Amino acid sequence: MLSWTFVSPEIRPAVKDYSVVVSTEDVGCGPKETLPLHDLATLNCTATSGCSTHFWGVDQLLKNKEIPANYVVTISPKYRTFTENQTVLGVPSELAFAHGLKGHSIISVDKESASSRSQIVTLLPFRKTPCGTAKAEDMDATFELTAYAILTRGKVEMPIEGVEYAKLEPSDYGIGGIYKVDNLQPGREYKIRGFLKYPGPLSDAMSPPVTFTTPDEICIPQKYAIKEPGESLNFNCSAAVGTDARFRKEVVWHRVGGAPMPEGVFSRTASFPDARGFLNASLSIPSINDSHAGVYCCSPEPPVEHFYGQPARCAEFLLIVNDLTLDRYSHDVNPGMAVSITCSTNQAGDLCWRRLDGRLVPQTRHTPMSNATRGGQSLTLFLPKVTAEDAGDYQCLLKPTEGDDKASQTFSLRINETLTLKRSPLAVNEVKFGDSITLTCESRGIDEGVQKLWWSRYVPAEEKFEALGTTEDGPYEITEGMDASRKVTLRVRTTPTSQGRYVCAAFPRALLQLTREEMLPMTVVLQKAVQYASVDIDYESVVEMSKPVKLGDSGEALLRCTGYPSSSHERLEWAFKEADKDTVYLIGDQHLGDLTPSNRDRVSELLRCFRPGLNKTFASWPGSEFYNPQTNTTELYSPEEIDMLVLTKFTQDPACESVRGHLVCQYRRLNPLLPSLLQPEFVDFTRRSQHSNGTARAIISLEEIREFLEENPVQGSASQFGADPNAKESPYRLQMATCLLILLIEFCLI
Repeated sequence: MLSWTFVSPEIRPAVKDYSVVVSTEDVGCGPKETLPLHDLATLNCTATSGCSTHFWGVDQLLKNKEIPANYVVTISPKYRTFTENQTVLGVPSELAFAHGLKGHSIISVDKESASSRSQIVTLLPFRKTPCGTAKAEDMDATFELTAYAILTRGKVEMPIEGVEYAKLEPSDYGIGGIYKVDNLQPGREYKIRGFLKYPGPLSDAMSPPVTFTTPDEICIPQKYAIKEPGESLNFNCSAAVGTDARFRKEVVWHRVGGAPMPEGVFSRTASFPDARGFLNASLSIPSINDSHAGVYCCSPEPPVEHFYGQPARCAEFLLIVNDLTLDRYSHDVNPGMAVSITCSTNQAGDLCWRRLDGRLVPQTRHTPMSNATRGGQSLTLFLPKVTAEDAGDYQCLLKPTEGDDKASQTFSLRINETLTLKRSPLAVNEVKFGDSITLTCESRGIDEGVQKLWWSRYVPAEEKFEALGTTEDGPYEITEGMDASRKVTLRVRTTPTSQGRYVCAAFPRALLQLTREEMLPMTVVLQKAVQYASVDIDYESVVEMSKPVKLGDSGEALLRCTGYPSSSHERLEWAFKEADKDTVYLIGDQHLGDLTPSNRDRVSELLRCFRPGLNKTFASWPGSEFYNPQTNTTELYSPEEIDMLVLTKFTQDPACESVRGHLVCQYRRLNPLLPSLLQPEFVDFTRRSQHSNGTARAIISLEEIREFLEENPVQGSASQFGADPNAKESPYRLQMATCLLILLIEFCLI
């Protein structure tokens, strides 16, 4: 109901109607709105009390009547004039009042995001309409936080120090949103509440508090260990307990599941935490036996979950006592016999049989864990018909469910009256270009009529065996034993052309002329030799990249890539890999024609920042000049090297600075290996070689190069490649000087 008396009764008949305008102002978010209502005729007028009428409600003025707002109602009389349809406004009258509700902000915590030292909370405004004048990035929240230490005597309130609040994401209403509470302490209970401040002179009321806990922070160096019976163990863990003695917990080791500690197992806790507030506890076992195997837990006491009836969090450590057993550890058999060896354990994990060089033995039969096996498992190695190649040592390995360590037991198989062929116990991934591998062939118990042990290398393309002998600067060296053991040693330098299958054959005295031949057909060796044994030699390519090196005061840097090839058909090349993509583009003018236009532009931009191939040397080995005439044969078994010059533009040109990704130095195989028709016993090696033509590579990110140049500003810098400053000029230094001279000439031409 609205009443007004500002028009005197004498002139009231001249009033045609009244103009009513309502102005509203949102107290919190500030925008003002003016809403003119329909003109109202004079109603219910009396001579003494003026006129009054009921003409609108607040819900007609705002879209949300609960929003706190200030209202001003302005009423002006409109007088008739002598001109038809025209009026004159009289003196206005105003009425001001406020209306709306003020409520509490709404807070919640994201328990899934809880970490030891931070917590994500959501704080939303009471009003549920957008606030257009709010700035989403503004810190519009005020929080109150209370912390409690969880101790054996109960919860104890503790002071808050160094806690920070940050807004991560705004809400849909313009104010409030998602916030991060940082620098909390692990293993504590917290109560948090807060309110939001609007852009205008308005704030929500404080929200009710919510409670959350931070999990304990526990660190252990590894998740398990494999120990032999009788060994000792002293394994440490640390947990964050704080530096204030009033609120400090203890850190202890215990068995998972609450079982008592076995006899001879001790948990020892340090007297004081370190400067970071971490307290150490040691799991100590002076002499390990089978009863000590199992899972142990390290945790602060009491755990924060204790007060909420939840399972306590702890850092688990698995102690594996090596209980691998073999039903036999050595065996002497005659050729053609069957051999079976069983490896058993009560531990969970993967069992396998392998040779000492890392090759897995596929002839196995697995018995999994079950009630019938009383919780144990076993793996049986079965060789149905042993030959000379089967002689040697075998390892049974247990790889636990997690980690890389392995427990092992070794079985030795000896073949009576046969040749034994052994090689250096190196796995394929431990051998690279230029290394030496020793093969030892020994005849034991073979008839005295056998006078010659003959070394040869199988040539798949011709299906023949090539006789081997010691040659000057060659990859082979043969040494015959001087005693009665009849032992012959072959040392092979690993090169792309020395890979293959090597055979030691024993020929009778009547066929000694065969051992003087340079090549023997495969059928002759298989039919005429009394016995033979073979072994494969292969290895993988390796690529190594140096750290960046500054080139004097030029502001440029140099990367050197060293390659150890495994194939004569692969080349060491520079490439570029974009960030978050798997595609690799070869760098160099000669490769631009092979790219799509978009990729060609991308690589061309990169060539403004780098210059590849200033120094290039090729790997050298006997016969390498056949595959690459530029090979320097004076330094045999030397790897190949290529350089990449990082130009000054890399840190100065905006186009270079915007490039993100990695420089890649890789081997690229030019021609795939072709299969050959072989006898069954000579097929395995070729198949494995064809599968091993993956690219070896070394990678450095462009960000790492930028960081190096920022940390090493332009000034004199010694090269990493020259160790002795008083030594004679190395070929690399001469090449570097040549590179700098070329750059100087190009600069002058510009």
